[in-house]
Amino acid sequence: MRVTGKVAMMLAFVGVLLAGPAEMYKDALTFETKGLYPEAVRLLKEALKQNPKKSLRFEILVELSDIYLNHSEPTMPESALVYLTEAKSLYPENYRKMDKVFYLLGLTYMALGRYIDAAKAFETVATKFRNSPYFNDALDGVEQAFQKNFKEVEAIVDGEKITKVEVDARIEEMPSLFRSQYETPEGRKKLIDNMVKEIL
Repeated sequence: MRVTGKVAMMLAFVGVLLAGPAEMYKDALTFETKGLYPEAVRLLKEALKQNPKKSLRFEILVELSDIYLNHSEPTMPESALVYLTEAKSLYPENYRKMDKVFYLLGLTYMALGRYIDAAKAFETVATKFRNSPYFNDALDGVEQAFQKNFKEVEAIVDGEKITKVEVDARIEEMPSLFRSQYETPEGRKKLIDNMVKEIL
């Protein structure tokens, strides 16, 4: 009997499932190099079910989060966050491999629109892991996170932010007769000045 390519792949996958978590992890990495991400995810999840030792569990969790963040269509930052949070809980913050966790957390928070959390995660890489391969990207990430976060801020008064969303909402609440005068850049600035005075 002749075995086709798909059948051979299925048989190989079944054989992999019968292996231990360390073998599953290695085989999942092989699947990843071939672009077979759904198969890699299945293997990694199966390896987790076998309750691997802590160091291997850490590697599996980080690998799963990386796939969900960078290699799934669409990306799944919520799932990545779950795995990264667990990986982060396994070791202290200064653990030698934690730089990748914090870097991926930064990317995850960026994808979720949580820019302050992203900046903190990137900052951890930049300050605690200066020899990390993610160091330069983390520095760029800090800057991008702050730009994203503060682009939405129109003014800061005594530490209180007046956001673009708040200004837009205030304009929307106005009667249409007055609204048009605040939709120009000059009118918007006048409205923001009035909101600053209200806070003061």
